[in-house]
Amino acid sequence: MYIEPKLFLRNWRNSSVFYVEISLIIVVIVFILYFLWRKKKWKSVRLKQLENINNPYEFEVFVERILKDLGYRVIRTRKSRDFGADILLRKGRKKVVIQVKFWKNKLGEEVLKEVIASSYVYGAREGAVITNSYFSKNVMDLAERLAGKGHLDKIVLIDREKLREIVEGRRLL
Repeated sequence: MYIEPKLFLRNWRNSSVFYVEISLIIVVIVFILYFLWRKKKWKSVRLKQLENINNPYEFEVFVERILKDLGYRVIRTRKSRDFGADILLRKGRKKVVIQVKFWKNKLGEEVLKEVIASSYVYGAREGAVITNSYFSKNVMDLAERLAGKGHLDKIVLIDREKLREIVEGRRLL
């Protein structure tokens, strides 16, 4: 059975199905545009927040929000006697201890000792240090040498620039 294309299109445009399909397409396009707009707005708000943080507690809360937005289950440890971990991350079976440092100077090797100690206490196989500052060359070299040896499989160092890239969506954790 042959149906002439012009006749088919004319009948299809006159049917209510045509209007439902067009409406759905418009709704999907509007939803996608709204999602893209919110994502862009979210990034600019987060970047402004990062620039305006004035104390360690605010920085810790900021990092916690970023990690939650990335899909991690975040558990904040108590403020004192936390054995060097400020945040515990879980995503699936993965467990990571995170030391959050709000610092004016470059961070030294002490932060790695805290991460290693807390990984034993909390049973994590990965550790990370997130800072608003930078790491000394010694810390970066030592973290690289320690990863995969002993208890920790991986040690991630996230300085100010890497954190900014994460917030902007140019880098994953």
